[in-house]
Amino acid sequence: MTSLMLLSSSCSKTKPKVTVTYTNSVDGTELVYHEMNYTNDAGNTYNVMRLKYILSQITLHSHDGSSILLDDIHFVDSEDEASMFGEESIEIPVGAYDSLSFIFGLDETMNVSNAYLAEPMHASMAWPDVMGGGYHYMRLEGAYQHSDGTQHFYNTHTGRWQEFNNYIEIGFPLDLYANSEEFIDLNIDMNVNKWYTNPHTYNFENFEAGIMGNLTAQDILSANGVDVFSVQFE
Repeated sequence: MTSLMLLSSSCSKTKPKVTVTYTNSVDGTELVYHEMNYTNDAGNTYNVMRLKYILSQITLHSHDGSSILLDDIHFVDSEDEASMFGEESIEIPVGAYDSLSFIFGLDETMNVSNAYLAEPMHASMAWPDVMGGGYHYMRLEGAYQHSDGTQHFYNTHTGRWQEFNNYIEIGFPLDLYANSEEFIDLNIDMNVNKWYTNPHTYNFENFEAGIMGNLTAQDILSANGVDVFSVQFE
C-alpha cells in the first residue's frame, strides 16, 4: 500500500496540484534499450528495442466516494521522451484519497477504430479491423537468444481479439491526505519483466513475433499484466 501524509503550514485555500510522470523498469532498475541483458522466468535472455503502450481513465478516488480524472488517455512511447511526462499541475480538492485506478489499454467505449486520428498514437497503434479493430494496448518489441544459439525477434503486442477485449483494470489502495498548496508527484512505473512472470511463465520460443491473433498468448499477458505496474507519490 502506498502511504503518504501531505502537510501544509499555510492557511491558503489554494488547491493541491498533482503532476503525473511515467517510467519503465526491469525488476527495480531503469529500462535500458537495445542491451541484451534481461532474463525472464523462462530463461530467455532478451532486450527491448521499442515500447509503446496506452493507459486510460487514470483516476484518483476519495474517501467520500467522489473521484478526480487525472488523464483520460496517455500514450507512452519509447521513441518520444516527452511522452514520459503526463498531465502537470492538475488541481484536486483538499481531502483524503484511498485509491488510484486506471485501465491498461482502452475499454469498449473508447477502443474504436479511427477514434483518435489526430493523436500521436494513431499511426503506430491502430489494430486491424479483422481482429476486432481499435488500437494496440501495447507494442513491446525486441530480440532474444533462442535455445538453438541464434537470435530471434519477439513482438509482445496486446489488444482486442474480436469480442475478447483484453484490457486490464488496475487499482492501487492509497493512504493519501492532500492539503492546500501541496505539489504532489505521481509516478506510474511499468516493470517489463513482469509481463512474462506471474501467474504464467511466458516463453518467447512458444510465441515469438506473431501473437496478435493468438488467444493463448493474449490470455497469458492479460493475467500477468495485473501486477506489472506500481505507483509512487512524493
